[in-house]
Amino acid sequence: MRQVTGDYPAAADQLQRSLDLYTELGNRLGQANARHEIGRVRQVTGDYPAAGDQLQQALDLYTDLGIRVGQANALSELGRVELATGDYPAAVDQLQRSLDLYTELGNRLGQANALHEIGRVRQVTGDYPAAADLFARSLDLHTDLGNRLGQANTLWGLGRVRTVIGDFPGAAEALHRAHALYTDLGNRLGQAEALQDLGRMRTVTGDYVTAAHLLQRSLVLVREVGNPQGEAEVLNSTGALPALSAGPGEALAVFREARRLARAAGSPVDEARALEGAGRALAATGDRGGGLADLRAAVAVYRRIGAAEAAGAAAFLAGLEDGPDVVDATG
Repeated sequence: MRQVTGDYPAAADQLQRSLDLYTELGNRLGQANARHEIGRVRQVTGDYPAAGDQLQQALDLYTDLGIRVGQANALSELGRVELATGDYPAAVDQLQRSLDLYTELGNRLGQANALHEIGRVRQVTGDYPAAADLFARSLDLHTDLGNRLGQANTLWGLGRVRTVIGDFPGAAEALHRAHALYTDLGNRLGQAEALQDLGRMRTVTGDYVTAAHLLQRSLVLVREVGNPQGEAEVLNSTGALPALSAGPGEALAVFREARRLARAAGSPVDEARALEGAGRALAATGDRGGGLADLRAAVAVYRRIGAAEAAGAAAFLAGLEDGPDVVDATG
């Protein structure tokens, strides 16, 4: 309950007390379950090394005990950690193994969650048709099961994909539905994510005033729940606003802070986005050398992890290398 409502310190405390008791009792299944949940809390708060360690220990215990649904659960969460840290091939491998186990077990809720997470990987690597299909399949399962949190998560994913492909009415509809569900459930992190993507959509469509309001609300929530990766993501979205409206100089500090948080959280895609944003802003202010340095670093990270943004950033970089000293920060 503490985890779902975003009270992560309290959740971690309760789960650690649970693990300590299970350990004293020699109850290995209880230890596996507790470690799995601790791993989930560490993942949403951006402590990916600790999350991966706890989840791997849980997976080992489940495997030794022959608990296949536990193995599937742990593999699914490990896939989410790999996604957050930019190892997309490993994420797909873990998530596909999880999906296969859930399918063999006839566990429709697990299938729905695994499909959603694979959809997220397809989205960040630029395979938007596959992502939309996976989110739609996940949404159908969650709807049949009456799982409102699952519905909110998949609607959020659909909203992101629709924004990227330019279906702004469809994106707004999905994201508003996701936000309403997250609000009804008291899920503050989900609310923050939906608000951020609504803000990004408003930025793309030129409604900067509304975008700024939505992103500020999102930033307050991610800071309240203590999610540094989420904060870096919101700041990257926020940095685009002054770059587009008030001027690129005001964006630099925002992108620098986003990069600091992304590096601390171990999120390479958010670090690359911060570098790209800073590079574009520097170039627009006339600092061609600084812009080139940040953009080259961003492209290197994007290519290393296979992110969809690699092509756009590389094209902008090539134009800057061959073009004028002062360029448009928005591309």
